[in-house]
Amino acid sequence: MNERSSRSHTIFRIILESKDANQKDGPVHISYLNSMDLAGSERVSLTKAADVYGSVVKPLVDSFMEGFNATIFAYGQTSSGKTHTILGNKTDPGLFQLVSNQLFQHVADQVDKRYLIRCSYIEIYNEKINDLLDKSNQGLTIREDIKGNVLLDAREAVVDNVDKVMENMMQGNKIRRVAATRMNERSSRSHTIFRIILESKDANQKDGPVHISYLNLMDLAGSERVSLTKAAGERLKEGANINKSLSVLGNVIRQLSEGKEFISYRDSKLTRLLSQALGDNVDKVMENMMQGNKIRRVAATRMNERSSRSHTIFRIILESKDANQKDGPVHISYLNLMDLAGSERVSLTKAAGERLKEGANINKSLSVLGNVIRQLSEGKEFISYRDSKLTRLLSQALGGNAKSLIIGMLL
Repeated sequence: MNERSSRSHTIFRIILESKDANQKDGPVHISYLNSMDLAGSERVSLTKAADVYGSVVKPLVDSFMEGFNATIFAYGQTSSGKTHTILGNKTDPGLFQLVSNQLFQHVADQVDKRYLIRCSYIEIYNEKINDLLDKSNQGLTIREDIKGNVLLDAREAVVDNVDKVMENMMQGNKIRRVAATRMNERSSRSHTIFRIILESKDANQKDGPVHISYLNLMDLAGSERVSLTKAAGERLKEGANINKSLSVLGNVIRQLSEGKEFISYRDSKLTRLLSQALGDNVDKVMENMMQGNKIRRVAATRMNERSSRSHTIFRIILESKDANQKDGPVHISYLNLMDLAGSERVSLTKAAGERLKEGANINKSLSVLGNVIRQLSEGKEFISYRDSKLTRLLSQALGGNAKSLIIGMLL
């Protein structure tokens, strides 16, 4: 923002004393002149797009470039800054710019592969699908092929550099539905999906297979409360459709998390378009996770009817090797998804007996985890991993060349 930003307020004071020269013992008059330089007000961004990108989004884009489908959501209530997070500005590039930079840098580095990159951009407005890259292509119909893949006849533009990708995004944004509400001067009135399609093949194999993967960048319109937006007429109708589709999305995610056999993808256009991004192999992962959740320790406390009484670690192990090297090395990596039981204050939970014992063990292990993280951040030579089972299991995940993302919730 500023190469020489003032980090303090300053006051330069001039004190003037005066008295009548003819009155030896007359009164002394004192006046003050204050010249003040106040440091400018600042908005501190707790999480910049670059921070989110490095810890969360970049690994997804890496997977996308290796042939996996990926979807990135920007989700939150109206006026919370979702669109800014996606688009950014000149001084703080958004996720979209960062994704594009990484994609084309990867393409430039892979001299032994050939790529074709296309993009499409659609919006879902009042449950109607519109093509943002072709103004005449409105009211699109969702179709499915014999394999159950969701198809949409949206225009796909071929792009070969970052500027062309950004050009298509900005072109679509010109006709995206936005309107003023009491909460936001430029409130998004539709959900948008910007899809990047990546086709790749081995440059040395003329008739070799073509690998196709999809990356969906989604900007979801924010949920709205009429009591706050004071919406009426068309704005009220838009808000109702936005809330309905977000509610259906929440139901679908809940059904997946509970391992339900039937998933209500067809209850909205949004979830139907997202069915492949949310389902398929995701179902198999969720199925294993939910099987374990059926026997996880939970109990009622004064604070929570279903309070987690244990920490859980869901580990995904990925083994990979070069298909062309029969005896080549096998690379193994681990992804740990951890749900830590919350710290407890007896004065609030009124715990006794077994609940009190559980809470004490939870608090102790979280305290040890805090100490270990502090020791790592301070570069201590000795790290007290062995002080709890939790930190001992996490020793490889927290130390060495591991990367960790900790999401904390304060209520």
